[in-house]
Amino acid sequence: MKNANSNSYYSYNNEIIGIVAMISILKLSEKISISKAMLILPLILHDPTMNYLQKGNVKIKSIDQLVVDKYQFLTNFNNRFSSMLPISLNCLYLLEKMNHIKIEDGYISKLKEIDFNVKKLGKRGMKIYKSSYNMRNILDASESYLYLQLRVEL
Repeated sequence: MKNANSNSYYSYNNEIIGIVAMISILKLSEKISISKAMLILPLILHDPTMNYLQKGNVKIKSIDQLVVDKYQFLTNFNNRFSSMLPISLNCLYLLEKMNHIKIEDGYISKLKEIDFNVKKLGKRGMKIYKSSYNMRNILDASESYLYLQLRVEL
């Protein structure tokens, strides 16, 4: 993939694919903090990370395991986080306007299911969906711990 400043990066990582990622996580977790939601896209839309997390034989139990096993996936996480912040916010805005989520008191709650048609998701959509099981485990840690481990600069 080209650098994060190119137009192709934003057409590849856009709100539609971001909504698939966020809904995949919310399908497994009824409620998630906004702080954690901001970490979803920079993690799951990073192709090497997504390709690793979606494998059936990979069982990630925590952020610590990902940091130890695949630290190279996280070396530029802060840049990805900053780049994906507008898209992450747009995804939440769109999901709320479509009445799929409710944002209240710093948390996102799922209002209704989006039933994914597995055949229509495409290859990348399916990888994202499969990655969501490991992502849920990664996001089980506290917000402050996740931001510390991922070296996010606020």
